[in-house]
Amino acid sequence: MGGHPARSVTAAAAVLPPDEAGLLPGLVVGDTSSLSAEVKDDFTTTGLTHLTAVSGANVSILLGAVLLLVRALGLGPRAGAVLAAGALVAFVVVARPSPSVLRAAAMGSVALLALVSGRRKQAVPALAAGVILLLMCFPALAVDFGFLLSVTATAALIVVAPVWVDLLVGRRWPRAAAEMVAVAVAAFAVTAPIVAAMTGTVSAVSVGANLLVAPVIGIVTVLGAVTALVSAISVPVAEVTVRLTQWPLWWLVTVADHGSRIPGASIPVPSGPVGALSVLACTVLIGVALRVRRFRLLLFGAAVGLALLWAPVWPSSLAGAV
Repeated sequence: MGGHPARSVTAAAAVLPPDEAGLLPGLVVGDTSSLSAEVKDDFTTTGLTHLTAVSGANVSILLGAVLLLVRALGLGPRAGAVLAAGALVAFVVVARPSPSVLRAAAMGSVALLALVSGRRKQAVPALAAGVILLLMCFPALAVDFGFLLSVTATAALIVVAPVWVDLLVGRRWPRAAAEMVAVAVAAFAVTAPIVAAMTGTVSAVSVGANLLVAPVIGIVTVLGAVTALVSAISVPVAEVTVRLTQWPLWWLVTVADHGSRIPGASIPVPSGPVGALSVLACTVLIGVALRVRRFRLLLFGAAVGLALLWAPVWPSSLAGAV
């Protein structure tokens, strides 16, 4: 039989290489005690720190996978709701019902409600109700940066991202690409001022790094959740499923490692309110500029120029890793 969920996942992940073994418990149950300082720094520099904590995104991905399975089996919406609720309860139990986990469960449920129903007008009151309920139960969340990041990111997902998706699709973008870009940019735009206030830095490669890892996040989240459930019963059996996460985890570590080596990947700014207001002002100015075709082309050209400038960094660093 398995023991404490976090310890069980950590024990099962021990069959993986050290960096991947330390990362998996952080992705699944928010336990970063085995994560090396180097990987932590790399994730901070590339704007991937949110992946090493239990977040609403993890929950929405997990519940989304359950709903896809329900549709594939041809079950009705009531059965889907029951199975999704069961998966949510199992997640909370496995990850431990701490304030951060309950916060993630609430934010993930609201985000999934918006994505599945397409009714943003209903999702916003649901988000507000979730915030109020969490603050009533855990008043300390009012001064918790993680809670603020989770709420703002969820708000961006249900209010800002869908509008941008429609705009990009209207410009003949493929919907899958439009959704990936809109979610990554919206999440960065609303959280960058908060991160600046927290750390005194802004990641210049955050959007690119999040786009690069987006294809594997769902795989790691679902397989990690299965591993956590199995490890709570039998660690040896979980060691079989955990091996399936090795390559997606390697990709996460690789993106963080080589992305952090890019010159100017992390931009220093004043910490506290001054840094937050400065980054917010820059974000608003860029948003306004993107509405003007001339400035949009200028910003696009600058982005392409930076990509060409940074391009040699990746092959050379990857060559050293092989």
